[in-house]
Amino acid sequence: MQRKTGSSDHITRAYLDSLLLEVRHLDSVMPDTGMALFGHHFDTPVMTAALSHLHRTWENGMVEMARGAAQMNAVTFSGMGPKDELERMVATGAQVIKIIKPYADRESVYDKIRHAEEIGCLGVGIDTDHAFSRSGYDVIEGMPMFPLSSKELADMVKATKLPFFIKGVLSRKEARKCLDCGVKGMVVS
Repeated sequence: MQRKTGSSDHITRAYLDSLLLEVRHLDSVMPDTGMALFGHHFDTPVMTAALSHLHRTWENGMVEMARGAAQMNAVTFSGMGPKDELERMVATGAQVIKIIKPYADRESVYDKIRHAEEIGCLGVGIDTDHAFSRSGYDVIEGMPMFPLSSKELADMVKATKLPFFIKGVLSRKEARKCLDCGVKGMVVS
């Protein structure tokens, strides 16, 4: 099958073809994919996505995902879900970063931030790219969403001792605003 020039498949193939892997034995070392993050060592920079509702796919799906991350010594993210599910994820020994939706009810956001801190999550954050739908403000599982202001983000960052993450960064300007608010980690959308 021929790929169209300029297509993402063509660009990816060209990039992969440009890589040169040199095999050598003299002066070689064992590869190390480890990384440090907020005072913790992880065996891989690969992390799970901020998923939710895996219980719909398989029983205790979120907890099983965390268990797998713990076994691989990798970071796992958690999206929406009940408090007891997050507690069970942390109980696996996984280092969990809790990502919270931008609920219009901001007190529920702060409640989830406090809970993540109390149970020992590695970090906490907010998902900015679910504030809007095609027809206005988003509503997820009956909960209205609302966009954050920079001041609200800065206040949320200050409300916890945990490293604060932002999910849904869409531009360099937005990334700069997040850094100015004290955000320590970003998930680019």
